Amino acid sequence: MSQWNLYFNFNHTVAASFILLLPVQRRGTKNLLVSWITISVVIQNIILVLSNVMRMELYVEAFALTYLRLAVLIWLALVVVGLALIIIRLFKGHSNVWLIKSNLISAAIILYLTSFANLPYLIADYNLKTAEQNLSKRLDINYIVKTWAKCNFYSHHQKHLQLS
Repeated sequence: MSQWNLYFNFNHTVAASFILLLPVQRRGTKNLLVSWITISVVIQNIILVLSNVMRMELYVEAFALTYLRLAVLIWLALVVVGLALIIIRLFKGHSNVWLIKSNLISAAIILYLTSFANLPYLIADYNLKTAEQNLSKRLDINYIVKTWAKCNFYSHHQKHLQLS
């Protein structure tokens, strides 16, 4: 695990701890110090998420899209939703139960929607289209064939997969 990942996990844990330990208070009676600390940790986490997205974009550009890279992007989307829910909880005064339920519902919705996507097709199609746009980019035919075997892919991209 890299140093950035450890830092990211530590910050996320600190933000979650502050939010869960922050008692729900009525408007006008909030502990401003704890609120500002929580906001600053959430902002730090947003910056870390953005840097991870940028790094993942560089990996995809250099080495193509894979299942794991797509899973990381989906996970980062869930983290962004969770951070947004933390901010909403802080300003609206919702309870910890609301925060946990909201996170579970958003995770279920995102995972439910991704279950309908033909991920092998999306990955192979993205990799072929980017390779077609950048002819100097090396196309990993073995990975394309592996993903192609999991979907009805060959009929759409026969001209790109001349293996002989």
